[in-house]
Amino acid sequence: MGEARGRRGRRRAARGDKRLREEILAATDRLLFEAGDEGKVSVAGICRSVGCTPPSLYHHFVDKEALLREVCSHRFEQFAAELDAAAAQTEDPLERVRHKGRAYLGWAIEHPEHYRVLFMSRPGGPAGGEMSDEPGAGLRELISDVQECMAAGRFASDDPVTVAVVLWSAVHGVASLYISNAGIPRSMAEQWLEKATSALYRGLAPGKEG
Repeated sequence: MGEARGRRGRRRAARGDKRLREEILAATDRLLFEAGDEGKVSVAGICRSVGCTPPSLYHHFVDKEALLREVCSHRFEQFAAELDAAAAQTEDPLERVRHKGRAYLGWAIEHPEHYRVLFMSRPGGPAGGEMSDEPGAGLRELISDVQECMAAGRFASDDPVTVAVVLWSAVHGVASLYISNAGIPRSMAEQWLEKATSALYRGLAPGKEG
């Protein structure tokens, strides 16, 4: 039967209209980036951008938070791929951690509202529920990187979970400061990251014997 159309050409799409679903996701992603604030992205605004009705949107997404979760889930896949690409630049485990930290901050700077939804939302917000395991997956990878650094003698033997959380806290802290405080130059945030992580790497290095 195809799409039924309402007034002014608005689509009243069937549940199986995958094309409309993708258009809704793309529009939400764009509006989230442009607004820089998830609170300013409304269902009405998304529908105007796509040219559909709210009932059509709700056929595909139970509510706005579910829609935001899926948009940010797709972005998380891109984020993870960029970290993997950064890590692939070197075989040295410590340099791999360095490269991934820089890529992490770079992605947060370039996608501030997606980062906020993924890593800074309150419990029960868009980052809750299904999203909860995604940042956790990144931490598990960092724990593995830390274990490799210890095995290679780049870090002293320690609890790898604690070390990974400390390293993540440094990078996440700088990213959060940048996102939460408008006007901070990117170069300043990058400098903070280098200072913080370099100090941590020195402190984690094996002590000299004798």
